[in-house]
Amino acid sequence: MLKERMRLNHMLHYRKIFIIIAHFTVIIISYLVSFLLRFEFFIPKEHIFQFYIGLICLIIIKPIVYYFFELYRGLWAYTSLHDVLKIVKANILASVVLVSSVFILGGHGFPRSVFIIDFF
Repeated sequence: MLKERMRLNHMLHYRKIFIIIAHFTVIIISYLVSFLLRFEFFIPKEHIFQFYIGLICLIIIKPIVYYFFELYRGLWAYTSLHDVLKIVKANILASVVLVSSVFILGGHGFPRSVFIIDFF
């Protein structure tokens, strides 16, 4: 019994790591696709620097906000309306912080439509 419980805890630990890695992957792909859609699948050279500033901010901000809203906890098989509202709130806060940080770090001229596309 104790052995099974330890094995289950071990498996859940790896499950959480997998979920976090999946979130990072989806966040990065979503951002890349939003940039590609904005520029019709060709990012101009003058926007590459802005792309990387946004990417670094995104990699730092979104997982922290999602962790703060406890999106990495719980079983998604039992997702409720309360969980959906937490996801929406976390995404709104992460987007506001992301927009602010990108403009503070020198993202003047950053395409605003990228934020809107990435949000959805």
